[in-house]
Amino acid sequence: GAMRWIADHVSDSNVVLSSWGDGNVIAGELQKRVFLGHWAETADIWGKTDTLNALFAGTNNNSARIAYFNRNGITHFFFERGSQEISYFDANPAQFTGEFSNADFRIYSLKQ
Repeated sequence: GAMRWIADHVSDSNVVLSSWGDGNVIAGELQKRVFLGHWAETADIWGKTDTLNALFAGTNNNSARIAYFNRNGITHFFFERGSQEISYFDANPAQFTGEFSNADFRIYSLKQ
């Protein structure tokens, strides 16, 4: 599934953005770098969470998201289908590559 794809395809230099709960698993079990992970081990987790909630709410502003991803070294975006936090997201093929998709999860990489 999705976690196996991350284990097999995400390099040690990549950074995965996900919910902090999924990030906790990705970092803890798969030993991959995450932007949000365990609440006590992620610097400014609540500030980051607030910023990301604002970036994914209300409008489909991929240019602001991409700028934020680039500023923070985020290379992959992992989310659960139907996530309430991700109300607006257009995986524009000019900006994102769909890497993995199943009934529950999607993984995209940011085109550089």
